[in-house]
Amino acid sequence: MAYGPTGTRAVGDSGGALHLSGGRPHSGVRRDLPGGGVRGLVWTGPDTVVAATADGVLHGVDLPTGEAEVLTSRRAAFRGLWAAGDGTVLAAWDDQVLLRAPDGRSAPLRGFSGSGVRTAAFGPHGEVALSYGSVTEPRVLWAGDATRTPPRVVRTGHRLFVASLAFSHDGRTLATGSDDRTVALWDVRDGAPRGAPLTGHGDTVRALAWSAEGRLASGAEDGTVRLWDTGSSEPGLGLPLRYADDRPVTALAASPDGRELAAANGPFTVVWPFGARAWTELACEVAAGVRLGPDAAGYAAGERLENPC
Repeated sequence: MAYGPTGTRAVGDSGGALHLSGGRPHSGVRRDLPGGGVRGLVWTGPDTVVAATADGVLHGVDLPTGEAEVLTSRRAAFRGLWAAGDGTVLAAWDDQVLLRAPDGRSAPLRGFSGSGVRTAAFGPHGEVALSYGSVTEPRVLWAGDATRTPPRVVRTGHRLFVASLAFSHDGRTLATGSDDRTVALWDVRDGAPRGAPLTGHGDTVRALAWSAEGRLASGAEDGTVRLWDTGSSEPGLGLPLRYADDRPVTALAASPDGRELAAANGPFTVVWPFGARAWTELACEVAAGVRLGPDAAGYAAGERLENPC
């Protein structure tokens, strides 16, 4: 799942279909791809998406026409797709990681050799992070710039695989979510941990997303999304948000304006406000509807009713 530059959400399902909703253009559009389930997707423009299918093929999709061009094909287990702000795409298979430049040229990620890739992430200024290694020795490789900076390898301290990664909007902090049910924060400059691990999930933390305000959302196989104030000594924010029918949360994404947080598992998507201001505005809308609705006079006879916000 990913948000496009105009706020449209694209979600891929296990049948190989792309579903587009919210925002404009293309809302309500469905595009079908050959090759099995969609394993990853990124926007490369307002009308174009790169999507990966279960057979290890990268497709360049023109959304207005639905035409799909094969960009890269590999016979290996596909792990995911991520995009940088300049249109560079990071594609990861179990044993190889490629950087695809906006001009279409591809090259292996510097500093990586081996197998066991689990997930990866791009930062706002070209930073890149990659999770790999064994169950007993999970590692994260990251670089300040994917094309120029020598990468650093960090043994994270997680007891099990790192299943999710996300850079903060300012690029200074990397969040890691693990099979050990915790979330950890790292200083990108020196690889030092930032505080104690965040705990509360009851299963693998599959997805992470940051708000522009510096708040972090984590989604897990326990069917919940948790919100964290990473600058506080008591980071947990409120009760967990529960996903539809407690399905595992496999993807999280924040809208370009930072006002929405979407959680998905296949085509099933739930959207919440993201950030303190968005939640406050929603509360005001609900309160206004209660107090100013057609039955309001019956609840507050003789009182002057105004919008509470």
